[in-house]
Amino acid sequence: MVMTPERFYQLKYQTEKTRTKDYGDDQFGVNVFSSSNDTISTSKAIKIETVFTCIRDKSETVGRLPVHLYDNSNPDQVRRIRDNRLHRIFTQRPCDFMTMQGFMEFMTASYELYGAFYAYLAYNDRGNIMEVIPFKHQMNVTPNMDVNGNVYFQYVTNDGKPDLTFGIDELFIVNQFTLDGFTPVSPIQYNAAFLNGTYDTEDTWNSFQSDGITSQFALKTDRSVNPEAAKRLKSDWKTFRGAPGIANIPVLEDGMDVKSLKLSPKDSELLSSREFSVNRICRIFRVPPERIGVPKSASSNQTFLDIDEFYMRNGIEPILQKYENACNILLAKLKVKKFIRVNRKAFYSGSPHRMVESVAEEIKMGLASINEGRLDLNRDPVEGGDVFAIDTNNLTFGTWNDLPAVREQVNGRAAEGGNNEE
Repeated sequence: MVMTPERFYQLKYQTEKTRTKDYGDDQFGVNVFSSSNDTISTSKAIKIETVFTCIRDKSETVGRLPVHLYDNSNPDQVRRIRDNRLHRIFTQRPCDFMTMQGFMEFMTASYELYGAFYAYLAYNDRGNIMEVIPFKHQMNVTPNMDVNGNVYFQYVTNDGKPDLTFGIDELFIVNQFTLDGFTPVSPIQYNAAFLNGTYDTEDTWNSFQSDGITSQFALKTDRSVNPEAAKRLKSDWKTFRGAPGIANIPVLEDGMDVKSLKLSPKDSELLSSREFSVNRICRIFRVPPERIGVPKSASSNQTFLDIDEFYMRNGIEPILQKYENACNILLAKLKVKKFIRVNRKAFYSGSPHRMVESVAEEIKMGLASINEGRLDLNRDPVEGGDVFAIDTNNLTFGTWNDLPAVREQVNGRAAEGGNNEE
């Protein structure tokens, strides 16, 4: 698709408004989903506390993992790149209004809410990539397939101009699994009925919180009360309900007595179902309940390390692999011998002692040099620190060129020990 500078500016800064589709409108764009006869918008779903917390935790977890760019033009010596245009785009600032952390958080939130993340690839006149620009309204991107089997994408606007149409090579795409090969499955869409019920439960809970989580009550008296007096009593006793009424002291008059009305079994069951809803939502987004503040079950024998391993393996790793694949496919199309990797070890950066243990284990096994370990721990390299543990029994550090001499020395000591025993 040939795009004029004016249209590119409009796309980049998202100045166009979105057009309402059949499902209805939403403050985040066209993203109202339907499942059977139940509907829920993204803005409504994300108001559910557990949904918001799961999306936030996952987005921030992915966002704080550093992305590195490597040069593999020499397969025998892969080198990390720290300063050029591709380094800026793929590891620092994909576009001029987003940092890499913000980009990764946006990508993860869109991936979890809508099932896909779409961004436009902006090139200069020489065919060099300059920016990766996310679409503001992700659900306005609709995948389709023509009669020839070519997949294309339409971005819906209502600015009086035709919808923008893109080929698959013009977009950067990270999506969940599909049922037809190109249309992503949205967790919100396929769980709309359950989330709609959960929203109603939360609404009821908020009402109880506002009115005070106490049973309803009635005023009882043996005397007759005229309508005006009854109206006045109702108005006065509203001041004793909820949080504002805690400091107020009621004064009973005309022999009146307060009669408590118990919560109905239906309301009690509704409130008790909130915890079950939390676990179900966590399963939808593959976030352990402990990550969002739910106390660990007393019957569970899992440690927090086990929980984090499960989260990384099942909740975070699939997103990282899909993101890396999308980036590396793009780099291959650009015909540059480079690839990107997300630093998984930074998952433990919030826990310094676990990060140190992970780095120390790599150093002891000879998988990383001293300086590489220091960089992982955000420490400056030291002179002579580009050495590896080439004798893992005694942790002898040196370069690989020193290994034959060290082995000869060790073998000589072993031979001397044998002679002494004789």
